[in-house]
Amino acid sequence: MARPVKNNADYHSHDSNMRNDLKIKALRRKFKNEGYAIYNMMLEVLTDSEYFEYEWNDFNIEILSGDFDIEPQLLKEIIDYCVNTLSLFVVDNGKIFSYRHRERFNGLLSKRKRDTSRVIASDNTQSKVKERKEKESRVENNTPAPILGIDYIKAYNDLPDEFKNMYDEEFYKSWLNINSFISQHCQYLRKWSDQLTIIQFKNIFDRIVKKQIEIKQVQQAFLDLDGNRLAKEKYNSVYHGFNAYLKTIQKSA
Repeated sequence: MARPVKNNADYHSHDSNMRNDLKIKALRRKFKNEGYAIYNMMLEVLTDSEYFEYEWNDFNIEILSGDFDIEPQLLKEIIDYCVNTLSLFVVDNGKIFSYRHRERFNGLLSKRKRDTSRVIASDNTQSKVKERKEKESRVENNTPAPILGIDYIKAYNDLPDEFKNMYDEEFYKSWLNINSFISQHCQYLRKWSDQLTIIQFKNIFDRIVKKQIEIKQVQQAFLDLDGNRLAKEKYNSVYHGFNAYLKTIQKSA
């Protein structure tokens, strides 16, 4: 009998030049070496977690603060800074993860699935093959997508109260719409590690509401950014690149 496919890893690589990353430098300036240590320990937690994501709630923050030997409030401040300012992590649908960290394991998970399929295929019983595929399909289909609005959509009323206190339903619909637009028309951008966060989109949304920019300009900026295959080397996030292209569009308007 084939062993079940693991959806985590036993170790992750640590870049030797990580200390030179501008985001890491900002983290160390603000929280000293403690911030750097917490960031790396959080990567260890994600590596060991199913699908490289971890339930982010007050209970688990208390658990991690004990493991990390740090006060819960300081842990939350460091992670909030990593999420909201540096985009090193993403918190979505009650889970914390990192796009860049996940990308490192895409090949590993794909290989595991291929190896498992070969073992099962060696069994001449077709029903077992079918059952396995159905199980894998159910697991994949029930795994929330990292960004609300792509494959996994909740009704606004089913969202946590904390989320609804921060964002109204009109904004939530716009968030789903922009993700749908990017997924359909900007496949290159979807490969970037640092995706557009909901907080970043709130800044865009507020400017649209204030009539400082138009939704057509927003869409065009994403399309122009997606069309430049060298942009990923120049901009450290989708949001960074978007703002650069938006300024160009506004100047030419």
